[in-house]
Amino acid sequence: MAITKVMGSFDEAVADIHDGATVGVSCWVGEVMTPQNLTQALARKSPRNLVLVSFFGGIGEKVREFLSSLYGEERAAKVWYIDAAKLIEQGMVRKLISSFPFAPGIDLVKKEWEAGKLEVEQLPHGTLAVRLWAAAAGVGGVYVRTGVGTVVEEGKEKRVFEEKEYILERPLKLDFALIRAYRADEYGNLIYRGVGRAVSALIAKAASITIAEVEEIVKAGELDPERIITPGIYVHRVVQIPRD
Repeated sequence: MAITKVMGSFDEAVADIHDGATVGVSCWVGEVMTPQNLTQALARKSPRNLVLVSFFGGIGEKVREFLSSLYGEERAAKVWYIDAAKLIEQGMVRKLISSFPFAPGIDLVKKEWEAGKLEVEQLPHGTLAVRLWAAAAGVGGVYVRTGVGTVVEEGKEKRVFEEKEYILERPLKLDFALIRAYRADEYGNLIYRGVGRAVSALIAKAASITIAEVEEIVKAGELDPERIITPGIYVHRVVQIPRD
C-alpha cells in the first residue's frame, strides 16, 4: 500500500506538539505564506512554554486593523488571516526568536516583552536564515561576518579568516514546523505560489516534523517535478485547506 502523509484535520496534525517544543512558523505579511489553519489548531491545543521561531513576530488578532491601515477596510476584509502572534496572545510562548519581532503600530510583542512575560531574541535576517540552514544541513555551525563588533557577538566564538573576524552561529533546530504551500501530493512534495516559498521552504528543512497546509492535494506523480521546491522527504504531514 502506498504511503500517504495526508491528515484528516488540522487538529490531528498538531496533536503531538508538546509543552516546551521549539516550533517554527512560516509567518510574514501575506496570506500565501501564513499557515493560519495550523496556527489556530495549535492555539486550540494550547501547549505551554513554546519557543517560537518566526522571521516575523506577527500581529495576531489585530491583523485586520493593520491591513486596513495599509490597504483600506474593503481589501483588508478579503485578505484577513491569523498569524503566529496568536500563540503569543494566548500566553503559549516563552521565547520568540525572530529577525523582525515588532510590527509597526502593533505593540503586542513589545508589551509582552516589557512585562517580562516573553523573552525575545532578535537576529539579523540572514543570520536566522543561516542558522536554520545549518540545522537542515547537519553542520555544527557557520562563521558569519554579520554582527561582528556589536552585541550580537556576545558569548559567541570568534575566529579570524584572511584577516577578517567572524562569529560562529550555531544551528537552530526545530522540533516542529508549520508552513503553508500551494499544492502537495500524497507523499508531501510541495509547490509554492509566488513569494510563499520565501520562508516556508527554509523552515521545512530545519524541523524534525514538518506540517504543511495546502490549497490542493493531488495523487503521487501529478506534480511537475521541475516545480517542486520542498521534496516530500522534508514533509511529514499535509492537510488540505477547506474550500469555501
